Amino acid sequence: MRHRRISCVLPMVIAMIIASVTASSAGGGAGEGVTVNLLNCYTIQNGPNSPYTLSVNDEFGVQQHVRLGKAKLLCKFSTPGPFVNANGLPIDNAGAVVERGPILTAIDQNAVIEFNCYDVNPPGAKVNLVQTVIDPFSGAAGENIAVQRLSMVCAPGVAPAP
Repeated sequence: MRHRRISCVLPMVIAMIIASVTASSAGGGAGEGVTVNLLNCYTIQNGPNSPYTLSVNDEFGVQQHVRLGKAKLLCKFSTPGPFVNANGLPIDNAGAVVERGPILTAIDQNAVIEFNCYDVNPPGAKVNLVQTVIDPFSGAAGENIAVQRLSMVCAPGVAPAP
């Protein structure tokens, strides 16, 4: 599975993401609730072109003259789902349950500094929804975007000391 590392541009966005992450507990793979908030990212059509050029800073250093282009994804935090186990009992989750795979890795919510984003293969079913989004680059009125398909899921991560 391919993945991409996403570096957040604004410190306030980073603070919001870190504050929203919930604790993860190790469990048993299939049927295990994912107990951290994921970012579910949908491709969008007619995303606005941004007029902004930024200087950004993260653990990889300062990058200047970062020209923002066309908006490509709309990412939503996962929300707890109505998942139940084989006995009909609710599964503790923050919006996802493992259908197939090994035991999840527990992470310290206070150490989250990044999101690793995984391609969804094949992409999810068409959503075909128009949504107005207001972000720091869209202007106060926001932009109407056409949400298309789930194309990435981003999980909070930590970076061990080198």
